[in-house]
Amino acid sequence: MEVLHAQRAVVVMRRSHALAKQKLTLARYVQAEHVVLSTGSELDTLVDQALADAGVARQAVLRLATPYAALSAASRSDLLATIHEALALAVSRPLGLACVPLPVRVADLRIVQAWHPRMEQDPQHAWLRACVRSVLAKGAATVPK
Repeated sequence: MEVLHAQRAVVVMRRSHALAKQKLTLARYVQAEHVVLSTGSELDTLVDQALADAGVARQAVLRLATPYAALSAASRSDLLATIHEALALAVSRPLGLACVPLPVRVADLRIVQAWHPRMEQDPQHAWLRACVRSVLAKGAATVPK
C-alpha cells in the first residue's frame, strides 16, 4: 500500500458571503447554517465529532446526497459546506465559491493505492501505479492555511 495524498477538509461558501470577508473562527462556523451529506459521510462524522469534542455543534439545515449538490447549494445560498479540498478547489471558480480552512482539526483523508504482493515486480502494474501517482501529484493544489 502506498499513501498518494493526504487531503484536508475546507469550508466553502459563496464568494459574496459575509464570512468570506473575515477569518472563519469556530464560533462563526457553528453559528452559520450548513449543508451536509445525507449519506453519513466519513468527513461529516469526523467534523461533528471534532465539534462535539470542543463542546459545540453545527446547524445542519439541508441534507443532500452528493458533495457536488452540497457545493452547488452553498454557491446559491448563505449555507456553508465542509468538503475535501481537491473537490472544492476543482469547482470553486465555476461555482463562485470561496474556500477557507476549517476552524477545527479533523484527520486528513488519505488517498491510497494498494496491490497484491505478487504484483510488486510486475512491470505493467508498476507502470499503472506510476500513472496514478503522477495524476494525483498534478492535482495537489491547496487552500492557504
